Amino acid sequence: MKSAMSLKDMQITVIGAGIGGLAVSQALALRGARVRVLEQADAIREVGAGIQISPNGARVFEELGLGEQLLDVGLQAQAVQLVDYKGAGVTRLDLSRLANQDYYFVHRADLIDLLAGAARAAGVEIVLNAKVEALHLDKTPMLRLKDGTEMKPDLVIGADGLHSVARQSICGSLAPFFTGQTAWRATLPNVSGRAPEARVHMGPKRHVVSYPLRDGALLNLVRFRSVTLGSRKAGARKTTPTRCARPLPISALRCKRCWPRWKGCIFGGSFGIQWRPSGIAAGPYCWAMRRTRCCRFWRRAPRWRWKMPGCFAMR
Repeated sequence: MKSAMSLKDMQITVIGAGIGGLAVSQALALRGARVRVLEQADAIREVGAGIQISPNGARVFEELGLGEQLLDVGLQAQAVQLVDYKGAGVTRLDLSRLANQDYYFVHRADLIDLLAGAARAAGVEIVLNAKVEALHLDKTPMLRLKDGTEMKPDLVIGADGLHSVARQSICGSLAPFFTGQTAWRATLPNVSGRAPEARVHMGPKRHVVSYPLRDGALLNLVRFRSVTLGSRKAGARKTTPTRCARPLPISALRCKRCWPRWKGCIFGGSFGIQWRPSGIAAGPYCWAMRRTRCCRFWRRAPRWRWKMPGCFAMR
């Protein structure tokens, strides 16, 4: 074993090429370690929505030498505004008054691209299609991949997400469990020209967070809700293209009569939406569309039929 105080030439394997795995691999490589990242997917990609990076997170990027690049891919935030579910403003936090204004809104895909490029430039070896099936911990850890390959690095770092092989090796077969919190994420065109500020619309046991991304071209939307424990299993509810609708015109969000009903649907009941470039698709258990036929687009839209409870498909 190498000295615990020195990373020079230490062989380190990181499981998972997400934000955490790529960041730690670059940090270790910059300090002399020989780092290999194992990613089970066939390409490094991130299909998620936005992420907020506060000043303490931005400090990490500065230490990695990525401070200027973060400014290029992110949108610097100006404020955080809190609004209650009736539309009344609660408070507005002016971030320009802070001594450190490194607060950014970043699309996860852009952040992954930035970290992957920086890790490779630092000498990190990223291996794709490398699914870890087993991790045995001893004086020297041993990894076994799906194709039968075995590796014995000096150190293994697990950054492999919800169904972590590394965590299972340390903590045993403890399955993920539902905590009572759900989150629905989406991005849509920023047709309203939202300023670079985060808005939090707060309701009883639920809230919606929104902020712009990619120089204001997109709007990130995250809806959180607390539900009764035991009512569903962890990861049991997903919104997929096959369970969602054909796009509904974006004008539904701009209709003065319909938007309050959409807003009520977002804050009430289980609601999932999948945004597409041409509009909106409603997800499970959203019945708002039955009550939004006042919009002008209904006179020129095709007829709708129920595909499943709360989902729509065109005839």
